[in-house]
Parts: sequence; C-alpha cells; structure tokens
Amino acid sequence: MTNVVQRRWCPSTVSRVLATHEKQPMICHPALRVLVALALSAATLLVTSASAQATWSRVAPTKDYHCGAYIRAPHSPPSWIQSCVLVHPSPSGSYVQGVTRVTNTNDNPRHSVRPTGYATVLLDGKSHRRDNCGSTVIAGGQAKWCYGKTTYISSHGRDVYATGYVRFGAGSHDGVTSARWRTRPPGAAIRAKRAINWAVSHSSWWAGKYSMTYRLPTNKSISHMQNNAPPRGRRQGCDCSSFLKWAMAQASVDIGTYTKENWTARGRMPARYTSSSASTPYGRVLRGQGTTPPGGFKVGDLIFYGVSRMGTGTGHVALYMGSGKIVQCSGGRGSNAGMSMDYTRRTGWVRYVSVTG
Repeated sequence: MTNVVQRRWCPSTVSRVLATHEKQPMICHPALRVLVALALSAATLLVTSASAQATWSRVAPTKDYHCGAYIRAPHSPPSWIQSCVLVHPSPSGSYVQGVTRVTNTNDNPRHSVRPTGYATVLLDGKSHRRDNCGSTVIAGGQAKWCYGKTTYISSHGRDVYATGYVRFGAGSHDGVTSARWRTRPPGAAIRAKRAINWAVSHSSWWAGKYSMTYRLPTNKSISHMQNNAPPRGRRQGCDCSSFLKWAMAQASVDIGTYTKENWTARGRMPARYTSSSASTPYGRVLRGQGTTPPGGFKVGDLIFYGVSRMGTGTGHVALYMGSGKIVQCSGGRGSNAGMSMDYTRRTGWVRYVSVTG
C-alpha cells in the first residue's frame, strides 16, 4: 500500500500564488507563512523606496520647462549636458522640478556612456532638493533626462534655479549646468478652466437648495476657498453671487459678495447701468451693458440678468462656460450647469481679463 502524504491548501493567497501549479499545492507551515510575509514586506519597501527616488527617462518633459545653456562635457565619446526647471503652475504658487539632460552625440550606438546624474532645485541661495538619479547607460545618439522630485514654491515672482551635476568617472564632475526661471501665475486659459471646473463639479451640491439665508460663506480668503471644500449640509444652500465668489476664487480673483459688488468690481466701477472699465488687484476689468461683448463671450465671463435694477441691489449673475451655456445657482431654476444662457434676457456682462484672456 502506498503511503499518502496529507497535504492541504493554504488559506493564504500568498501561498497559493507561490504554489508552482494549482495541482501541486504546497504544505502549509506557520514558519513558512512568516518568512513569506517578511519577504513581501521587504519587497514592498524596496519598490516604494525605488519609486520615491529620482529617475532617468528617455522621455522629454511634456509640460512647461525652461532650460539653460547646452554645454559640452569634457568626455569621450562626446556628451552634452543641460539643466532645466520643469514647472507645474498653480493659482497660489508653482511646483518646480529640477531636470538634467545628458546627450551622447557619438553616432555609433555601441559607444555608450555611463554618467551619474544629479538634479538640484535652488531657491534664495539654498538647495531645496538635491536628487541623485544614480547611473545609467546612454548609447550613442541617445539622450536621457534625470528627473528630480518636485518642490512647492508658495508665491510668485521668485527666482528658481535648477542645477545639474553630471559625473562620468569616479571622483570627477565632468559637467555642471544651470537654468533660471521666475515663478509667475498660470495663464488665463488655466484660470478660466479652474473656475469652470469648480462650478460644474459643485453645481449639483445644492440642487434645489437655493438660499439667501444659508448661502455659502463669503468671508473666506481666496487661499481658503482654493484649498477647502465649501460647507455642505442639510440646511446649506447657495445663491448666485456666493456660488460665483467661490468659483472665481479658483482663478485667484475676488469678485465680491453680492451681485452689486460683482457688477461694480467691488466699487471700482459705477453702480449705474453703463459700460465701464477699471484696474483692480486682479488685473483689468471690462463691463458692458446689453447682450453681447465685442468679439463675443469668452469662457469665464460673468453674465448678468436684471442689471437695470442694480441700484436696489437686485439682479442675477451666472458664469459663462462656453458654447452658449452657463453654470449658476438660481432661485427659480436651482443650482445647475449647462443651461442655455438665453433662458431669459441678458442685460450685461463683466470680464476679468486675467481670467478670460
């Protein structure tokens, strides 16, 4: 009679994965489970650590980047190096990243170089991040980019430097490059898109809950409205001006609390029903009476209804989202997006040039 070894399935998914075949289940043992768990933990740690490091890539930056001089490194085969500041703008600051590029200009693909790359971000004379991409092999005719990790710069108008160190041999730095970029606000297209995206994504929050009593808080700063969600509860509602105040804050503009302030750019233009313009801390503001501005509406325009009664503080305002559509919070029609701008007679518009372009 043949002796049969009793074997059973391990309940652990890991053990089943480690089995060489479903028909060959492995013998369960507590010590084995512990070893497998430790091995998986170590592997996870290594993967996480590797993913957190700066990396080499053959793919060039696809976003806004600013590069310094392209210089030749004293190395054979000939190599050229360059540093760049890779920029990811945000309304209140910018995410910046140091990038170092190495190009092997030898025509023979067999003549490779093995550099060690660094990418450093410098701000106010201090190194905020120095990332070591380690070494890589670059064949002839190829280029690779050493990507550092991102650093957040919380204000505009500051000089950011990216410095690249490239080492081709032990104990010697064969090339150093740098690039400079001054932080600046994002372009108008980005600002308008952020305002529209916020308004559209939040329009359903207060559907059927128009309220002048429980309107969205209007005493918050632009920074607060950009980084925090508005209150949302059983009694929370919204009205047209408080809704757009939060939406336009995403474009770094404070349009005021009430429709009268929206129409006058917070008192910088007369309250009467006339065309006007003014300079504000958020750039140039244009205003027109009637239905359509010269050249047509732009995404991010404020569209007014019932403007002729602004002297009494009444009226309605909506945000133009393109293609003849608006997004709004209205007492008669609720909070909604994609509604036709011609649902009733338009009587005026206000344009923040920094938002619409």
